[in-house]
Amino acid sequence: MKNKFLRTLLLFTSTVLLTQQANAQAPQRMSYQSVLRNSSNVLLAETLVGIKISVLQGGASGTAVYVETQTATTNANGLLSIQIGAGTATTGSFATINWAAGTYFIKTETDPAGGTNYSITGTQEILSVPYAMYAAKSVNDSAQTAAITAQASAIESLQSQVAVLMTPSIPTVSIGTQTWQQFNLDVSIYRDGTVIPQVADQTAWADLTTGAWCYANNDPTNGSTYGKLYNWYAVAGIHDNDPNTPNKKLAPLGFHIPTDGEWTALSNYLEGASIAGTKIKSTQLWSPLSSAGTNSSGFTGLPGGARRPFEVNGSFFLNIGGYGAWWSSTQTGIVGPETAFYRFVNSNTLLNRNPTSAKEGFSVRCLRD
Repeated sequence: MKNKFLRTLLLFTSTVLLTQQANAQAPQRMSYQSVLRNSSNVLLAETLVGIKISVLQGGASGTAVYVETQTATTNANGLLSIQIGAGTATTGSFATINWAAGTYFIKTETDPAGGTNYSITGTQEILSVPYAMYAAKSVNDSAQTAAITAQASAIESLQSQVAVLMTPSIPTVSIGTQTWQQFNLDVSIYRDGTVIPQVADQTAWADLTTGAWCYANNDPTNGSTYGKLYNWYAVAGIHDNDPNTPNKKLAPLGFHIPTDGEWTALSNYLEGASIAGTKIKSTQLWSPLSSAGTNSSGFTGLPGGARRPFEVNGSFFLNIGGYGAWWSSTQTGIVGPETAFYRFVNSNTLLNRNPTSAKEGFSVRCLRD
């Protein structure tokens, strides 16, 4: 038994290599990337590793329709990059996989010593690439071309999010002894690449007990400015309903979701909750009735609104421009396990602290570890 483990990020991208003309042939390979670390959380940089890739049909323990082996060397940042379909096939043919025949999972088995003594395994559902590959095999009409283009755009977005989560170059501000992310979180995957579902339907949102996100007012144009709204289950990394499944990480590498105590420390440093709201509010985007803050702290608190699981004054969303709210990672223990503390600012100078339902949708700010 080896004394190392690999913390692996799966990233499946769109077509990288084609067998013939790009506009006439289906992709025969799929990019795979993983960041490798040892048990001390040290990157396995410039290390030769052996890897076995299996494509499983129907589930995480389904039938292996394709298996291949490869060896590759990580780069100076511990990143392993290979092409699935370019290795030594031991079962099946990658080019003949029928991606339309149900769900597929990728199982990886890794030997950090570079051989075939595979001691580390991981399995993850393929969510994006098979659809693009399936569409590419179909008749090439304008609708399918548009679908493939949209798929490529979605994959590019996921790639950029992975880059942020794993090697974050995030704008930060130091406030007292803390270093805060300076803008609201805007990712749709957990740190390991697992997709967080977008849920627009109000009934579905109110029934959730697992992580999800939405745009304020369900309007995608709000995302670029205010980031996404997350329920608390996403903050906690609760991605399925199995109580035995380990939770995921929502925050980028090197950051975490602040606890209630860490929010209190921020408030205290800014001379108390009664005036801290003004000091964290941005100087722009607040409506005249709410008044902008001084942003003297550099926190740049945005009025990104919120989502309620129930209707308030005829709407399920609190107004953009007049309200900003951010989750803590701390459950209250007061009303039950599905309540957590959050902070919010609105028309006055306060940085308010309240407990609320995990089903609410708030912004997220991350704190450096």
